[in-house]
This record gives sequence, structure tokens and C-alpha cells, in this order.
Amino acid sequence: MYTNDRNKFWHNAQLDVRLLHAFHREYAYPRHGHDHYVICLIEQGVQSFAHKGTKYVTPPSGLILINPGIVHTGEPATEHGSQMRSLYPT
Repeated sequence: MYTNDRNKFWHNAQLDVRLLHAFHREYAYPRHGHDHYVICLIEQGVQSFAHKGTKYVTPPSGLILINPGIVHTGEPATEHGSQMRSLYPT
């Protein structure tokens, strides 16, 4: 992992939901998909991602919703990075 980047993953067994709190200044998620929904809130900074061949930019307080099986990317859109919180309901 890049030195300026942080990830914290955890799982709430009672709700069967996975959670992520991340800050990325340098790291870019490669093309990938999930077997579940993704609900992501951009807390700080600006994040960009590719979804179905289109590039999007998400500002602070922006919400990203991705359906299961959809291939996408994710990366900071500026040199200041972005901070996000995501949940992955099963």
C-alpha cells in the first residue's frame, strides 16, 4: 500500500454487512466487480471511477451506488486524495 493511503475493513456479523473506511491519495483500484451491492459516500476530496465505460467524478458528500457484478474502478481525482466510507450489503 502507498504510504499516504489507509484502509480499514471490518464485518458486522449481526447485520452481515462489510464496511470500509479508506483514504487514498495515490492508490487506484483496478477494474473489479463485487458479488453484492456497493454503497459509497465520499467524505472528503474528489474521487473518480469508471462504470460501464464512462468516467465519473464524485465530489465531497457524493454517493456512489453500484449493482452486483458491475465492473468498475476507483481512484482519487486530485493530488489531495479522497476519503470514503463504503458498505457492502450481502
